[in-house]
Amino acid sequence: MLLGGCHSEKDDSRTDTVLLLGNHANSAAPDLDDSFITSAISQSIKSGGTLCKVAVDGAPYTEKINRGLSFTAQLDQYKNDPTQREILLDSLVNSTIKKAQKLPAKTSEVDLLAALRQAGSVLKTSSKVVHNQIIVVDTGLSTAGLDFRNGLLEMPVDKLVAQLKERKEIPDLTDVEVKWLQLPTASPQPSLSQAQLQKLSDIWRAIIEAGGGKLSIQVSTSNESITQKFPKLPEVSVVPLVQEAPITFQATSRVELSQPIALDEKTVAFKADSAEYISESEVVKNLQPIAIHLNSHTKLSVLLAGTTAGDKGEVDELDAKRLSLGRANAVKETLLILGVSEKKLKTVGCGIDSPWHISGLGLSSSEAGKNRIVVLLDVESEIAKQLEKG
Repeated sequence: MLLGGCHSEKDDSRTDTVLLLGNHANSAAPDLDDSFITSAISQSIKSGGTLCKVAVDGAPYTEKINRGLSFTAQLDQYKNDPTQREILLDSLVNSTIKKAQKLPAKTSEVDLLAALRQAGSVLKTSSKVVHNQIIVVDTGLSTAGLDFRNGLLEMPVDKLVAQLKERKEIPDLTDVEVKWLQLPTASPQPSLSQAQLQKLSDIWRAIIEAGGGKLSIQVSTSNESITQKFPKLPEVSVVPLVQEAPITFQATSRVELSQPIALDEKTVAFKADSAEYISESEVVKNLQPIAIHLNSHTKLSVLLAGTTAGDKGEVDELDAKRLSLGRANAVKETLLILGVSEKKLKTVGCGIDSPWHISGLGLSSSEAGKNRIVVLLDVESEIAKQLEKG
């Protein structure tokens, strides 16, 4: 099918949308009823935009959902009746979702990079459209094209993107907003750790930004197996994952913390530009030994100091302090859940101005995570006292 088959007449006020749907093996079933998805589809329909769908498999294929003018004609029947118009809009959104849920993988493996290139080509024909968006519903763990079986989760992000640029494989996503509902993996593919999920997100963010786009991510909580909807799907290879050593905390007889403890992305991984954990259950498990130590030393109180990536000129310093304080408070709330007294916990947001900040690591490099930490300090230490004074 020609990619142009997804395109309708140009209109300066519409939003065109391409849905990339990962109905393939080794993945949880996509939950397209998620508000993250329905709001984007509704936006496109209301504006008279065209909706296309692309199946994310080993050889992604494009299918037309509907032309924008068809949506507009239906909604215009009730332009003087807002209530009926909203009812019809909900019906059109639900109909679109049902059609999209029936699009199965046809070819073995998964090539999300090729699917993004197809989506970019579709939207490129809509140069006068005010807003172009791609909705990705997939695990992101590709096994073709950008093949994660080749140890890419261990490769520095900047080097990976540089190689893709050299090979001219970066998709053209100029001024495209990409919204990714990240699906969990399913058997036989092992689950990714928090650090691996963060690295996977960092890789796709860097690729999309290199192509001129902007990425927002929401992690799906779907636990339904894809095989319940599609019993027979082409095979997808398992990506081998490096097993990380468990987090341990060696309690000693000393009641003070002689050195600050950095809680990095392997211990407390947050969603991008957010104080929300990627996996709260993982963080609870990782912080349990620290909570036990704090509870066993009644005279020990700590300061949780949040930090963020970036340097002056790259980020708004006030926003960085707010974000880092939010992350420190998130760790505090988890420790409270684990039974630590609130009297033993203080927080501060350092942003990009902390004693541990490493300049020059940027926001999206493979090393940037070294600046995204929450540091645990004895409140009686000199560093903690200085940080509290600001």
